[in-house]
Amino acid sequence: MILLTFNIVNFEAETKNSITISDEERLKITESNTKAILRILDLHDIKASFFVEISFAEKLQNLLKAISAQGHEIAFYNKYTSL
Repeated sequence: MILLTFNIVNFEAETKNSITISDEERLKITESNTKAILRILDLHDIKASFFVEISFAEKLQNLLKAISAQGHEIAFYNKYTSL
């Protein structure tokens, strides 16, 4: 049995070269990377759990629908709570 979990969080970290990444750009990167993960999981017929920070939920509605449509589990959490 394979058990995989992924966290989708609004992570604000400094970059190596002090480059500023806008919130919109960060959102696009998150969506692109998650779609790549979904393709790999689908290719290997593996299901996973995705823990999504609630502040992202409204901004990623289409992505959340895709995660759910592929049969993965979605759990929401607040960034101020511990997992």
